Amino acid sequence: MNNTFIANAIMLGISSCASLSVLAETNSKTEQTHTTKQTSSIEVIKIQSKVPSSDFAAVHSPTHLVTANQTDVGQWLNVLTGAAGVNNGPITTLAQYRGYTGDRVGVTINNQTVVGAGPNSMDSPLSYAIAGAIDSVAVFRGISPVSVAASGLGGTIVIEQGLPKFSGTKKPLLSGKLAGQYSANNNANTLTTDINIANKQHALRAFSSFQQADGFEDGNGHRIDETGYQRNQSLLSYGYQSQQHTIYSQLRITNTNDSGTPALPMDIDYIDARQFSLWGESDLEVGQLNWLVSKDSAEHGMSNYLMRPVMPNMKRYNTAELDALNFQISLTKNISEDWLLISGIRHAKSEHDATITSPDNDRFRILNFNDVALIDTSVFVEGRYTVPETLSSAVSDGLITLGLQYTDHTAQSGSVKHHMAIMSPAIGTLQNSFNQTDTNIDEGLLDWVISYKQPMNDEFTGLFSIARKQRAASYQERFLWNPMQSTGGLADGNTYIGNLNLEAETAKQINLGLEYQTDTSMVSPQVFYHEIDDYISAVPSSNMAANMVASMMTGKTPLAFANVDAKTYGFDLLANHQLSDQWSLSGSVSVIRGQRRDMEDDLYRIAADRLQMTVFYLFDEWQLALQQTLVAGQNKVSELNGEQSSSGYSLTNLYALKQVDKIEFKVGIDNLFDNFYQDHLSGRYRPMLNPSNSTSIEQGEIIPGMGRNIYASITWYF
Repeated sequence: MNNTFIANAIMLGISSCASLSVLAETNSKTEQTHTTKQTSSIEVIKIQSKVPSSDFAAVHSPTHLVTANQTDVGQWLNVLTGAAGVNNGPITTLAQYRGYTGDRVGVTINNQTVVGAGPNSMDSPLSYAIAGAIDSVAVFRGISPVSVAASGLGGTIVIEQGLPKFSGTKKPLLSGKLAGQYSANNNANTLTTDINIANKQHALRAFSSFQQADGFEDGNGHRIDETGYQRNQSLLSYGYQSQQHTIYSQLRITNTNDSGTPALPMDIDYIDARQFSLWGESDLEVGQLNWLVSKDSAEHGMSNYLMRPVMPNMKRYNTAELDALNFQISLTKNISEDWLLISGIRHAKSEHDATITSPDNDRFRILNFNDVALIDTSVFVEGRYTVPETLSSAVSDGLITLGLQYTDHTAQSGSVKHHMAIMSPAIGTLQNSFNQTDTNIDEGLLDWVISYKQPMNDEFTGLFSIARKQRAASYQERFLWNPMQSTGGLADGNTYIGNLNLEAETAKQINLGLEYQTDTSMVSPQVFYHEIDDYISAVPSSNMAANMVASMMTGKTPLAFANVDAKTYGFDLLANHQLSDQWSLSGSVSVIRGQRRDMEDDLYRIAADRLQMTVFYLFDEWQLALQQTLVAGQNKVSELNGEQSSSGYSLTNLYALKQVDKIEFKVGIDNLFDNFYQDHLSGRYRPMLNPSNSTSIEQGEIIPGMGRNIYASITWYF
């Protein structure tokens, strides 16, 4: 780690801490809709959702109130400090954390790394997490430890979904819920059945969800027809526990049909996915053994004509397939009173294919991705050391975490083919060049993490972490041989060409934090600085054949994936305060910057500054909340990507919940004042103007957010 990086990090920490002091004084009413806990010396922010329980009062929380209308779990991220949902469609949300998006952010569901079938991430990992089945969503704040699966450059999101719940008796107990919800703006319906049967040794949980909606209307009365969706998911989970062993198995079936993705060149025709996982833990003499085996398969059809108008002879259909297998095993052992050691191995393999055809031309056929395989094998070790008082009273109870991980990454692709290769010399050149090049890639990735948490007194705790994290290029960034928009969800409107010579990204990271906590208050600011070498981003293409093909098809030259130098930095703040037994305040602040270091340009699609505040009021059987979100305009945009700036906005939401015996009634109004707004992380509207919809927005505009939406739900717990 060079001296320039350390100097920049220290200066950033000094300046940001000064800014945070001002914010803490002038913005005491901030929003906090989640709880925090400590895992090793890394802070974890967690949304605790409702789970089947015979204790009705135990399954409610303020978070349950403010995420009530979000059928897309990706939008839950907007209430987590430093996180945000990148919206390419109503159920196609990519995770962003501190400026990192997509596969730079690790996402696991029940410890399983989720892989999508679509080359444009229409079935992003978050799309497989259905709101009604969520037990919890947690974000490792700052730098993730290496012991966490899928620890990306930008943190890790850990989702627990559909876990069967054991009871404390020998006699089986039945619990669960039946729920229905309706949203007026987009005529959205959600029906959920969730049943849990368990005793203290066996547990079975069955979940089923149906979601459907039409296009929504924005605050100016524009109707975006291509934001309708239909999605069904079923979960069947079984758990077994004894004094020594706990074992879970789960089958997750997700079927998505006729769902719009207006920021992308195609919409979802169908996604049929099957995901099976088996995992558990055992308390052995040598330590605690944790293991997991999972198998995914999915088929994904998408089109540019079933949900949107298209020019004559320009109908396209893309069929993508996925097969994935992974396993992991780890051992946790106390090697002394002060040292805890975690070591393990992970192996993951995914295979991808995508073929483009046309219903108007039987000869039209492009093997976009063919026999692509990604294989990662990782070994890791993590030690956690609690400083004893006998060593030093000044640093006693301090917790140090040291982690090291090595990953062997291989990527390979089969031969590709284009029906126009013989007739078009430029396309033939691209095809032959790719097929004649060795596409077998093998590289090693090395991650290390050092973090330290030190209690200063009964109220203050200091946090410090530093790390080196690496990420290999995605298969789209490497194997996109023909200029297209199959870019993993970039949604910038450009065509891209891949690069077989991409180096792995290397992020050198530092994170500083301070936490103040009493019985009634909590304030936790953090600052961070990341210096990323070989960051994979867009540059103008120098491939003459690709430029010729793209210019002929779109009238614009393509961009190419390339290694550049970049940096991200910023701060975020988390706070809450209990005013009385009935009143409480919570809030968060997020400020993120992303810039190129090799030229004057900003990184693409960085979330705008955000302040969120919520007031909670508990009265008798009522829970009430008033939420205010303030988002700044974003003019720090990427000129290379042709990114548009966006204006700031404010949103006011109201929520109310009442409990009567085992029945829960919930009503709410999102965007109370029907404001027109365009979130910076929403993509551009791609469909052509539909003649049958005179209220649609113009092509190329940033997709606006939903106007005023009144919703209501009823849930019966048993």
